[in-house]
Amino acid sequence: MVRFLQLFLLFIVSFVFSQVPGDVKVKDTSGNESFNVTCNNNLDANGCISLHVEYPVLKQTTGYEVSQTAYNPPVAMNQGTSVNADYDDLFALKLDLPFKFCFFNQHFEALVIGSNGMITFNVDQLGNINYPNVQWQNPNPGLSKNSIFGVYHDLVFSSGDSSEIYYSTIGNAPYRKFVISFYEGRVAGCTDRSSSQIVLHETTNVIEVFVDKKLAPCPTRKFENALIGVINADGTVGYSPATRNTGVWQASQEG
Repeated sequence: MVRFLQLFLLFIVSFVFSQVPGDVKVKDTSGNESFNVTCNNNLDANGCISLHVEYPVLKQTTGYEVSQTAYNPPVAMNQGTSVNADYDDLFALKLDLPFKFCFFNQHFEALVIGSNGMITFNVDQLGNINYPNVQWQNPNPGLSKNSIFGVYHDLVFSSGDSSEIYYSTIGNAPYRKFVISFYEGRVAGCTDRSSSQIVLHETTNVIEVFVDKKLAPCPTRKFENALIGVINADGTVGYSPATRNTGVWQASQEG
């Protein structure tokens, strides 16, 4: 079955991979969620009342689709637990997930943050180089595998400026969200800054990518390509928005 990859493209741009999560809702015959059940409120001859239940349809993550929705990051990109980022081209930090996350039909309980705006579920990448030159179109085995790119491009995070990487868990089980924000990363070779956010949804396994700003590469940049998308464990299957696959592009106040 197909898993939905919801793609957002606004100001800023946001992208998602999976179906939209929803709560279980119980309603009466008039569609009201708030109602009182008493001994005489519209009971039938058997003393029963008819109720309607709505619930999210959960699917396997064997594949993804891209769709568009409004830009609405769940937390500000400069909020959460800071990692004291002082990184350049590094798979820098392993984080345990607060819930099991299903990605390409495999369950994961931890991930590694790459300082160039991505995460990978291959935790043995910790301490390795997060290569800054995005050369291949997604999918390609040359890309970092088992990964979410959002936005993957050449960034520098320094303890001496406002750049930082944040993570947080929000909401309540079974619909929590795990959020990783790349805030004000400096584009290598430029003074320009870039901010984006990856959101993982519990239970529904939705993946969201929100892009606050990603400017066109400056003339002195080291590498110009950028990428948004997801890729499987061997690099043979991947999904990207058509205009956000590997290449030269910008995202700012788009709609």
